[in-house]
Amino acid sequence: MDYSELEKSLNHFVKELSLPYEVNINTSNDGKVLASFGHDRRITLYAKPLIKSATTHNWKKEDTFLLALCHEIGHASDPDFIKLNSKLSHIQTKFKEHRYELVKFGRYSRSDFDKFHDIMDEYACIMKKLEQNAWEIGKKFVPASLLKQYEEDNIENYRYYDDYLEDVRSVGKVFYELRDNKVTLEKAMEVYEAKLKILQDIRKM
Repeated sequence: MDYSELEKSLNHFVKELSLPYEVNINTSNDGKVLASFGHDRRITLYAKPLIKSATTHNWKKEDTFLLALCHEIGHASDPDFIKLNSKLSHIQTKFKEHRYELVKFGRYSRSDFDKFHDIMDEYACIMKKLEQNAWEIGKKFVPASLLKQYEEDNIENYRYYDDYLEDVRSVGKVFYELRDNKVTLEKAMEVYEAKLKILQDIRKM
């Protein structure tokens, strides 16, 4: 696949829409993130996960890149993005701090886990709002012939976040199970993370 030509084509698409963004295709990153954008108005599309997604769904590769671009334009054009993303960063900090407290102080009370789940619920609410905004704004730029695929892709994107959050919430069940076996909280974290990795690996199949 000629990524150089595809990159030129996508930048032409953006220019035709009179949008102030520059598109770059990253061919080295092999993570789960499909696309991202920076404050320099540069939108990055990650080739490896996008190709994997296109292959899995039997979608045309060029169309998959274009729809990922439209979704990311939705994020970049969202007037609420900075405010919501700032809230998200604050919640992530709260999550890490509370998780650290659980490990450091060996807490097992119901109120501690209720707080943990409240933080995750707040995270989920804002994350879904960000994704919904990007979905709706990005849809304006999608060619009519690709609207069905765009909807399917974004529904799956929602499902990914639901699955991830459900995995994280299950940590409470793991902790209580291990508490009854009188192991340390640090060990509980190790076992939970191992189980979470297994779940993630299964979903990749």
